[in-house]
Amino acid sequence: MDLGQLSYVGPSLDDVEILPRLPAAYVRFLASRNGFVAFGGGLHVRGAVLDPEWHSIRAALDGPSALHVLFGALTPADIPFAQDALGDQFVLRDGLVYHLHRSVWALSGADVRPLLLRRRAGRPQLKRDPLGGGPHSP
Repeated sequence: MDLGQLSYVGPSLDDVEILPRLPAAYVRFLASRNGFVAFGGGLHVRGAVLDPEWHSIRAALDGPSALHVLFGALTPADIPFAQDALGDQFVLRDGLVYHLHRSVWALSGADVRPLLLRRRAGRPQLKRDPLGGGPHSP
C-alpha cells in the first residue's frame, strides 16, 4: 500500500500483551508497520506501543482517557484504530469499520450516507451500517 510520504512511523512493536485483544488483520498490519501518520498529519493509525502514548492503541482502549470512556457511542470492545486530522475516529466493531464523527460524536458505517437511529437521552447518535443488513426506513 502506497501511503505517500509518512511524517511518522511507529517504533518497533513493544506492546505484545495488547495483541490478543485486536482483530487478526490489524495485528498482521501492525507486524508489518506499527502504525503511522500520513498525508501531512491527515491520518494517524495507532500502533501497539507503550510509548509514545499518543500513538498507543492501548491508551485509546484502556484507562481514564480511553475513547469508550470519553464517547458514549463506543463500547470497551470497540477498537479505535485510527483518527484523522479533524479528530474523527475510525473504529473496528464486529469486523466492520465505523466512523465516529467528531462534530456530532455519532458512529456511522463506511457508506457515505448512513441512516441515523433515534438520538437517546443526549447520547451520541449511532448510525447503522447500511450494508449490515436489515430493513432501513428513511
